[in-house]
Amino acid sequence: MFRAHRFRLSSLMWMNLVYEFLCSYDRAPDRAGELRVIKALKPLYLARVVSFIRETLELDPTKSEKKILRQA
Repeated sequence: MFRAHRFRLSSLMWMNLVYEFLCSYDRAPDRAGELRVIKALKPLYLARVVSFIRETLELDPTKSEKKILRQA
């Protein structure tokens, strides 16, 4: 069963997803296909944002910033 409060999209998984979506975007046959790829990526982007917020919610700003820089 899916439990939203336990869901986590790690930075490694996010990186792999972005790479796969870039490849799909590159192989899209037309502009409509490119837009479908972008539209499909949006909820995953939001999931990554929520995951990052959960990972850093209890950290002070300096530690949060360091985590951002490590993932950049």
